[in-house]
Amino acid sequence: MSKKLNNNKKTLNKLKIGGMATFNGVLLKSNTKQVVTSQINDNIQTDICETSSSKLISAIPILRGISGLFSSISSGIPYIVESAENIVNDIVKDKTEKIVISKFELLVSFIISFFIFSLLWVSVPMVASLILPNTDFRYIIQITVKLLMFAIYVTTIKKISYLNELFEYHGAEHTAVNYYEDNVKEVNNIKSILDINLDKVASYSRFHRRCGSNYIMHLLFLSLLTTAILPSTDIVTKIIIEIFTFPVLMGLAYETLNLSTLLPKKFNFILVPFMYVQNITTKKPSKDKLLIGVTSLLEITTKHITVEGYIKQYINKYLKKFEVNQNDILRIVSYALNIDKNNLFVNLDNIHIGIPEQIKIKKLLDRYYIDYEPLQYILGIQSFYNEEYIVNHDVLIPRADSEILVETAIKYIKQNNFKTGIDMCTGSGAIGISIAKNSDIDNMLLVDISDRALIVTNKNIVKNNVVNKCSSIKSDLFKTLPEDIKYDIIVTNPPYIKAEELMNLSNYVKKEPMIALNGGKSGLDIYERIFKEVQDILINNGYIILEIGYDQKQDIINLISNYPNYEYIECIQDLGLKDRVIVCHFHQI
Repeated sequence: MSKKLNNNKKTLNKLKIGGMATFNGVLLKSNTKQVVTSQINDNIQTDICETSSSKLISAIPILRGISGLFSSISSGIPYIVESAENIVNDIVKDKTEKIVISKFELLVSFIISFFIFSLLWVSVPMVASLILPNTDFRYIIQITVKLLMFAIYVTTIKKISYLNELFEYHGAEHTAVNYYEDNVKEVNNIKSILDINLDKVASYSRFHRRCGSNYIMHLLFLSLLTTAILPSTDIVTKIIIEIFTFPVLMGLAYETLNLSTLLPKKFNFILVPFMYVQNITTKKPSKDKLLIGVTSLLEITTKHITVEGYIKQYINKYLKKFEVNQNDILRIVSYALNIDKNNLFVNLDNIHIGIPEQIKIKKLLDRYYIDYEPLQYILGIQSFYNEEYIVNHDVLIPRADSEILVETAIKYIKQNNFKTGIDMCTGSGAIGISIAKNSDIDNMLLVDISDRALIVTNKNIVKNNVVNKCSSIKSDLFKTLPEDIKYDIIVTNPPYIKAEELMNLSNYVKKEPMIALNGGKSGLDIYERIFKEVQDILINNGYIILEIGYDQKQDIINLISNYPNYEYIECIQDLGLKDRVIVCHFHQI
């Protein structure tokens, strides 16, 4: 019992969390853990490591400030540089020449930069003050020049557009820490990212008392005070003294900064001069950047939840009114985690997931259940006729009903020893490729009017190893096909839904390309064009095999009867006993 009570007390302790921003994320650090969260393309990534500090050094004033500063620099600067490399490499047009900075180069450049900065910060004001013959007033020039140098620095970084992202992440870091410090108990009870209200977090200030910008202002004040106190009779001696006392000022600035944080909030006005620079070095973060800050925070404060616990929490929060398909959820989670679905199912209560994985899963589940995005588009793949096909929003999702079209085509290809064919309105290419893979056809031309659809088609041609049998071409039906080439068989699953019925489709189907669904006022527009245009493309005694709507059999038969050179052969039903495929024979007259 006492052990549990002690553990509960421990969880209510407020961690001292600090951090910094990178060009693509947020670094947060407690006394035991450091978390760097980065936004890389559309993915959130975290780098987590344990931290420790010397209890002896942390107890010695001034020295602990110097040690802490260099510890922060050594742990944080590599991530800042890495994020900057990513930004620069995105800008560089020649992607073959990546910019890479080694840790050694980074260390050397930092030491040199720090030395040059210290030398310039001290020597330039001293030399400038030589214009005054009276040594008693030289400190005024020295202070003025230092203030001018600082103003130039602040003005410069304000105008650099590439720093805006950095400043937004800086604002996200502060906002997340401010939220934590006011809601320690709430944060300690958080189980997953699902418990976070980003709007609430966003209501907190982007300014923080322990900000590095405040530290710089404390250091500036102490530096100016030192300049004013030290006599200016011997400029060289003063330069040497200021250079060697600068590290002490760094440690002292840490102490004064910590003391300022002890002031009650009602005395915040005293800190306004020190916090002013944050108006420049922080910007109000967008939600996606705030999420990065929250991710770092929760990785420090929250234990990882199991997949099973996370799924249950998501269902309870968002899907109470939905009919939940457990298999669909598992497919999405296994895709997000890149884990085999069966392995995932067996280990639901053993696999723990961090905040980035939770965010990724939530986004995918939201797309499926809230945005009604088809599962196939989310996963980017669809199984069809024992093969897998790439699919996205540019193509219609291949359905099991269309496998009847494939089987029928293969049957007629074998019966007639056909060698050439066209898959008209191919979309993903699933129908034509499946036919090519499972028959002796030599040349299957995949045709579509959409450039974007044909990109998917070509990927599927390569994916399914039918480059030697399949090719693609853009054409509005048969308009731009070569006139001197005739084909044995034409298969097609054209748009056949009546325009007035499109709005009655399910929310999921509405996410598919309308150009692949809209069959015009009667639903027969494309069929009519096919029967008119195909006569110049099809060989004598060739076949047209069409997928149709369940209620279109008689309409298609009537269309066929309008042409003396077409003969209706048969109509095949799908597994639901609905009319699905019509076979038509072509005779030259």
